[in-house]
Amino acid sequence: MVIDFLPGPADRFRTGHIAASQRAALIDLVELLAPDVEKARGRLENVLENASWSAFDPEDALIEALLDGVDGGCAYFPSVGADPEAIRGYLTLLPACPEELTRTWQDGDIEAWNTETDLRTYLRSLGDHCRAIGIALIGVFCGKDGLVPGFLPDGKLERFIALATTAELEVFVYGSVDR
Repeated sequence: MVIDFLPGPADRFRTGHIAASQRAALIDLVELLAPDVEKARGRLENVLENASWSAFDPEDALIEALLDGVDGGCAYFPSVGADPEAIRGYLTLLPACPEELTRTWQDGDIEAWNTETDLRTYLRSLGDHCRAIGIALIGVFCGKDGLVPGFLPDGKLERFIALATTAELEVFVYGSVDR
């Protein structure tokens, strides 16, 4: 199943109340995605315990837990100025980046890179390449100005989607064809 969600409406933010099922799903997502589960779970618990603001955003909570420099479960890029070389350079440093991908990664024609459409096309192409080696290129929505991709084995993709639904997260699974 290949999914490419579009950003939701501005009223998508929730109140500071976090349902038990949403909290449990966020914790399960951290356990699914984080290379250092204990460290990421601690960061998530801290975020959830302090989530009394009026516009709780589960995406931000998960991103905060997973971002840990090159030791994290995902990477952050501003969508403006993120080019294939920068994306590739950082993603290859993530612990979940498959060795098969680093040996065969082709960025294609990056000379023509200049638009958000190019970024979407690049991510879909990279998603297809990942799927060919049994990995899904996933992302967590972080607003129109950012990009938070990471890797997940294909066998864990259905669980990722189910947990994201329960946690009320907007996520991406990059690619252009069903497998």
